[in-house]
Parts: sequence; C-alpha cells; structure tokens
Amino acid sequence: MIDQTTGEIRPTAEAWADLRARAEAHKLTAPETPEAIDAELRAIEALGFEVADFSAVVAAERYEAEKLYSAVRNRAIAKHSAERRSVAQVRALAEVDSEDAFGAWLNSKAICKHVDELLQALRSKHIGLQSTLRGVQAMIGRVSRQGA
Repeated sequence: MIDQTTGEIRPTAEAWADLRARAEAHKLTAPETPEAIDAELRAIEALGFEVADFSAVVAAERYEAEKLYSAVRNRAIAKHSAERRSVAQVRALAEVDSEDAFGAWLNSKAICKHVDELLQALRSKHIGLQSTLRGVQAMIGRVSRQGA
C-alpha cells in the first residue's frame, strides 16, 4: 500500500492500522457549526476514498492468499496421497502442512470484512452529518428571518 502523504510503500497491516485509527477518530466528533460540519463531511469523504482504494488492495491480497493456500494444500494432499493412507489422514496432514497459508487467508478475509464494515460506518456518519447540517442551516435561516 502506498502512503498518500510520503509516497512510501507500507505493509498492509500498518496501512490498515492507520486508516482504522483515522476512521475511529470520526466516531467521537460532534461538529456544531455549519463550517465544522462541512469540514468533517469533507474529511470523511476523503477518508472514504482512501478506504475504498485500500479495499481494492486487500481484496487482491485476499485472492492471492486464497490461491496460495489452495496450492499449498493441494501439494500437501498429493504428497501425503503417495503413501497408503486413508482420505481422512491425507486431509488432516494436508491441513497441518497448509496451516500458515490458511491462517494468512483467514486474516485477509477478516480484514476485507472489517474494511467493508468501516466503509459502512463512514457512510452512516456522513449521512448523519448531512442531516445535521440541513437542520442547522434551517435553524440559522429561521433565526435570520426572524431577526430581519
């Protein structure tokens, strides 16, 4: 993953930790002025695009992890099938031989799911802030009309 600020290539886990932390910061925000709400909306939009780009990267990594797991497991099945063993034994031994690849695949699947959930949370916050902004603007409009 390429860091948008520095241009350096960062490991996926590091990039994910950074994106997640930046998204978590938006959970607790409660801007009150139209300017602050607008700034928050723009920040969430920009972060949403970064997370969407990251989603494409981790989806590709998930696919590669699944391919690797399948290849490692199939090689292990072939290796253990060469000797006279039951199907259950061959499968069990293949699972042991491929456990690291399986773990990496499961981890990549979990990250993909979490990225999707994070995008949904950002969407929800964005929609909520849009509603808040409309309400604040309506209140400001009523106050200005009454004061005139």
